Amino acid sequence: MNEKDFTKPAGKLVDARFGDYKYFLPDAPPENFECNKEITFLLSETDQRLGMLSGVGTQLPNPHILITPYLTKEAVLSSKIEGTQASLSDVLKYNAQNGKEGKKSDDIQEVRNYVNALEHGLSRIKKSNIDYTIIKEMHKKLLEGVRGGDKEPGEFRKSQNWIGSKGTNIGDAIYIPPAPEALTKPMYDFKEYLDRKDIPLLIQIALLHYHFEAMHPFRDGNGRMGRVIITLFLCKRQALSQPLLYLSAYFEKNRQEYYKRLLAVSQTSDYEGWIKFFLTGVKVQAEDSLKRAKKLTQLHKKYIDKLLEIKAVPNAIRIIDLLFDNPFTTIPKVQEEFKLNYPTAKKAVETLAKVKIIKEITGKERYKLYCATEILDILEV
Repeated sequence: MNEKDFTKPAGKLVDARFGDYKYFLPDAPPENFECNKEITFLLSETDQRLGMLSGVGTQLPNPHILITPYLTKEAVLSSKIEGTQASLSDVLKYNAQNGKEGKKSDDIQEVRNYVNALEHGLSRIKKSNIDYTIIKEMHKKLLEGVRGGDKEPGEFRKSQNWIGSKGTNIGDAIYIPPAPEALTKPMYDFKEYLDRKDIPLLIQIALLHYHFEAMHPFRDGNGRMGRVIITLFLCKRQALSQPLLYLSAYFEKNRQEYYKRLLAVSQTSDYEGWIKFFLTGVKVQAEDSLKRAKKLTQLHKKYIDKLLEIKAVPNAIRIIDLLFDNPFTTIPKVQEEFKLNYPTAKKAVETLAKVKIIKEITGKERYKLYCATEILDILEV
């Protein structure tokens, strides 16, 4: 870690007790961040877009036609930032087949763990405030049985970690977070700031995300946990009625700037640059989520109308919501979901294939997999 880069740090460099290096100890988040005109305008625009997205979550007759695919999209993209290669299609296909066909890769499981961790957190905050107990529970689910699973999942680190090393030498690190014995103060600062209600929400979340990444309190999985907490906090504070924002899409697309802006806060106290980047990301992704939601709800209506027009069997209509939850499906999946016998499930699926809502994509006689390609295209573009 080059000390010369820390020209006006938002914290201090501290000599390590055990080793010939310095670590960075971040200051508490600013008590009152002064928004200039540009940030004030951007904050207003972003709040408006986020409010519109939140409204979508309250107006849908069945919000799960968006929640599950959007959650999975966020999980895929957040994991991709950390090097995971599973695509949205890979994960959805695996889920549709209940793991019975194809090999489950570690990458797919990492994405599934991300979804499990976020769903666990969303369930817990219905009755509790966000605290370190919930964060540790989510972290345990995030790393269960995957890369990093041997690094004390669910426990704050008791050893030094670092970021950006070319190998195992801490001397090559770009950033070294606080030593474990120095984590008490920044972790206290994080929790204090988390509980405040007198700061513009999105500014608060931006500063909390920076502070979490600066602390790096776990041995592994800190980036994903930091991004999970963004969604969790937005939902807890009711800025989102449902977890419909996949902010990691913006972070992944602008990965180098994402890292650069976070590091610039530590090195030069450039809170303004980070906050502008963060707010722009929320605004862009809220607009993107809204566009896709509109297309998906229109397509949902189109499919229902088409099936009513041909007087399709009720079970065929019931499958439509299942396809918006996951555009891949199988006959056994439909059979299991709706407690049908095989011939009845087969007839319903074949009805949808006949009117070209879904198509079979394996060419197999057995273990057929169907896909609603129009839905998948909207999600993946």
